Amino acid sequence: MTTSISLKSESASPPLLGQILLTAGAISPGDIERALQIQAEIGGRIGAILVRIGAISEDLLIQTLSEQLSIDILGGEIKMPSATTIWQDCQSAGISIDWLIDQQAIAWKDEDSNLLLYAAKDPCAEPLCSALELLCKDTPLQPFFIKPQHLDAIKADGTYDKIYAQYFGAPPAKAAEPVAEVKRSRWWSPTQ
Repeated sequence: MTTSISLKSESASPPLLGQILLTAGAISPGDIERALQIQAEIGGRIGAILVRIGAISEDLLIQTLSEQLSIDILGGEIKMPSATTIWQDCQSAGISIDWLIDQQAIAWKDEDSNLLLYAAKDPCAEPLCSALELLCKDTPLQPFFIKPQHLDAIKADGTYDKIYAQYFGAPPAKAAEPVAEVKRSRWWSPTQ
């Protein structure tokens, strides 16, 4: 189901995510009440909670946040960089590719504008933004959202494996068969 979302507002501040989704008919007042109750009890972001309780899809959340925050989504017009580009640009910026993978993000440099572009499921996450700003003090940053299926596609097409293989050699081989579990009798003890 595709929901069209309009962000036109008469106020200076952008509308709240819950209000946008309510106005679009994507969630019910009960959904937002439940999400706010969960947020009050355990914390977290309202969008993530709405996804967690099944009120909206992650794709709709990313689409809505993209429009709300005016941050483009990587995919359509913004093309994915190559594995080599990701690796080389991260190395030159001092960004650990392992850390980037843990953040569910990718980063690369736009040669035309000299911007460091980065895409993540949550490009506004404090640890990601703070670290990139610290590492790239003299380089302007431009965030993008990336949908989970695009991150999965990068992993499935072997992009990360290509990066490691190119710079570190082949990844270690996986065991052909699982290790057999040792059966112990009820009479076994560590001292035997």
